[in-house]
Amino acid sequence: MELKFRTIFDSASDGITMLDTRQGTFVAANVTLCQMLGYTQEEFLALKISDLHPKEQQKDILSIYNKINHHELSIARNIPILKKDQTLLYADISGSLISLE
Repeated sequence: MELKFRTIFDSASDGITMLDTRQGTFVAANVTLCQMLGYTQEEFLALKISDLHPKEQQKDILSIYNKINHHELSIARNIPILKKDQTLLYADISGSLISLE
């Protein structure tokens, strides 16, 4: 079953990542997301969530992530994401909280 999920994850046309919400670090990212943002997978996994958003908007964006994690919000629209070249990409973000342990 894990192979099936890995195949779906890797071949999705949407960018997908898995985030350790306690640490604010990424534990996985698909190729699509890395290509969208201009990172290799290794570079992306070295980032923290705060690295992907403009500093002046981080407080609001972290609040949005917390609402998604607590099921208070299902999708956040037009969230500014910093690409590797520091240009902005506006994306819709949705998520589900799962335990990896």
